[in-house]
Amino acid sequence: MSTKYNFKVPEAEIWVVKPSLAAAESLFQAMAKMELRRARYNLIGLDASMFDELCGLLQSRNELVWVSGEVDPPNLQFDFNGLWFDAPFAIFKF
Repeated sequence: MSTKYNFKVPEAEIWVVKPSLAAAESLFQAMAKMELRRARYNLIGLDASMFDELCGLLQSRNELVWVSGEVDPPNLQFDFNGLWFDAPFAIFKF
């Protein structure tokens, strides 16, 4: 993960979306090991099975209708290529 944004835009709030809870947790641990500045980053870990299903549905042209996205409690709802998705996700503040 590049940290040059820390210096160029110090007041920026950075959001990182990972395809699974495990991937978000792994990134969190790596960021702690790199001793990145805290209270700037928000990591989102999506539901891994939902992400895999979405990847399998990708076409050259896709239709996405975003219905809802909430952070308390973390949940998202959308229609992707005619299929309904309603899934929780995890947020980690670093």
